[in-house]
Amino acid sequence: MAQLSDLRDATLELARDEPERQALADRLGRYHSVARDHIDRHVAGQRPGLARQTIAQRQALTLREAGLEHNQDFLPGLAEAHASAARSLAQLDGLPEAPAMQAARSAVWRGAIDRRLADGEGARALSLFEQAKDNLVPADQRALEVPIQAARTDAAADAWIARQIDKDGEPLATRLQADTGLSAAEKATALAKIEARDSAQESARVATVKGLDDSLGATTGTLATQPAAYRPGTLAALANAYDDAGEADKADSARRMALQESFLLPFARSGAATQQRLIDSLPEGEDRAAAEAIQRRQAETFAQDPFTAGTALYPDVGPPKPIDDLPGRIAQARTIAAYRGIPVAPFTANELATLRQKLVDGTPQERDALLAQLNTLPEDMKAAVVPIRMVSDATDTQSGERDQVAQSDTRTAPTSSMESRRGIFPVPEPAPDSEPYQAAMRILDQLQAAEKGSTTEPLPGTPEHQDAATAERRLALEELKGTTTEPPPGTPEHQVAAAAAARIEADEAARSPEGPFFREPPPNDQDIERAFQREPGVKVTLPNGAHIEDPRSRTGVVMAPFDDLKEVAAAGRRERQKLVDNPGPPIPGEVLTRVRDALRSYVGHGGIYDYQRRYNKYGKDHFTQLPQFRNVSNVNVGLFGQQFGLSLPNTLALAGLYALSNSRNSSFGKPYFLDEETKKYIEIGYKLGESGMFD
Repeated sequence: MAQLSDLRDATLELARDEPERQALADRLGRYHSVARDHIDRHVAGQRPGLARQTIAQRQALTLREAGLEHNQDFLPGLAEAHASAARSLAQLDGLPEAPAMQAARSAVWRGAIDRRLADGEGARALSLFEQAKDNLVPADQRALEVPIQAARTDAAADAWIARQIDKDGEPLATRLQADTGLSAAEKATALAKIEARDSAQESARVATVKGLDDSLGATTGTLATQPAAYRPGTLAALANAYDDAGEADKADSARRMALQESFLLPFARSGAATQQRLIDSLPEGEDRAAAEAIQRRQAETFAQDPFTAGTALYPDVGPPKPIDDLPGRIAQARTIAAYRGIPVAPFTANELATLRQKLVDGTPQERDALLAQLNTLPEDMKAAVVPIRMVSDATDTQSGERDQVAQSDTRTAPTSSMESRRGIFPVPEPAPDSEPYQAAMRILDQLQAAEKGSTTEPLPGTPEHQDAATAERRLALEELKGTTTEPPPGTPEHQVAAAAAARIEADEAARSPEGPFFREPPPNDQDIERAFQREPGVKVTLPNGAHIEDPRSRTGVVMAPFDDLKEVAAAGRRERQKLVDNPGPPIPGEVLTRVRDALRSYVGHGGIYDYQRRYNKYGKDHFTQLPQFRNVSNVNVGLFGQQFGLSLPNTLALAGLYALSNSRNSSFGKPYFLDEETKKYIEIGYKLGESGMFD
């Protein structure tokens, strides 16, 4: 209104004379009066809406305050405040005030009760209900009837458990069933609470026992291999903890070990020969069993890393000297060797691995320098270093990287990769025909020759070396032929004899005077690799004379470089028997690891029966691909898996997981991650094994 008045006055000031001003004043006055009436009507219409909005905000704030736990003592006042707001709203709407005020009071009490129930505070909710039930309208009473009854049942169950839990006698569940003072619903609720509590306690107890088992294993390991780090009384403390966890048998076992501490600690620090004399002098019983367990644990530790094990076990040896202090290292190694009765190198397993890596991958100058350093070692240290390195060479060879032509001649089982992990240097071996491998072998030959005082052995690859190798194979063959009975076909001995005979025949044919001297093409000759890719192979023939259909093959049947499904089946059975005869230590995942190792060695990439790949250091992924033999390789996977004792789903699952990491044709969206053709021929091989025709 003030703005309109100001505009009117400003307009009148613009008049040129008094008559014009008077005329404008009359007209502007009428317009001003009409505008003022409109504004008054608008304000009058908006005033009730604003009042309702204010009341609604007050009511929402009151209900929210009623739901807060710390406001419980103020609920009556909040209920009256809510009722006052409801009365104002009823006056605006022209409705009766009393019902509106009663509904508002009821809403405050019900909201508070609902919040306590939602928070799991059944006892508080029941207390509020008893306090407010006379203020609740019928609709709110009906809405609260079921949750309040449930809260009463829950409270009755809690009260019964609280009364009975500290009483001696039968188990709570038994006493509960015999109690006639509880309803069926209250008994069911109490039983559920008892079972839930017992389940939680048992789960916590089992977890505690597992932790104690881990601690006991670590403690016995420390006592066996690092007795200086063992704290006397630890086993007794574990026995008490087992008692507290309700494991009486394990507590007794730990307590008996604790009583043996005074014997086991000096026994663990004794030399190997002394330990054996002590064991032989003990009668059968717990003392002897505990001593033998320590002896086994130490033997395993020294087999893996004798220098590290000895410096940790024997106090007079002490921690390893700096590697620059070679005389100190040698003194420590000799002391450990005296304790154990075995050769001990003055290096840890990791240090030997580094030395061996340098021998394999280093430049000629680096290899010569390292060889010169090793030759300065005393004779007993050379005797310790060379055999360890040779064992490592024998155990960490990766069978998948061997030349498949050699595999087709000699069908003996490869060294498993699990065995390679036990070697001194667990890294992949270079291919036997590679330059680093040959260089390393020459260095090792020189080390051995230096130890023997002779360097006259012919170098590998020379005619003299080939003649010597032929003579050795002939001698081995004669020894095999001199046995009383010929090895049965299919056995490893028969395969060795056949391979030796074939190699001798090939060696003699190469040196035949009837023709020019013949030398085998150099390894990885690409003309040879291309010739293998053109090789059609032979038809795979089943024992019943049938063939396996293959629409992609030019012949319409599965082709292979060798018709040898019987050998595949025999290898699977042989590996299965190895696993049965020697299950190994009860370590989680050990069996799965050995199964994977067997599958990888025989039917993995580059394995004995993986005919679709030949090792080729110049090829893609270091293989020559032979796609014409892809399907027979997958048949071999299924047949080997079945004869090995795997189920078909497990065979497919292991093959799929391997393909997912190693093959480009794996399919993440397909069953077992295998493309359809791969899966098809694995299943064919598995079903052939199930048919019994290879038994």
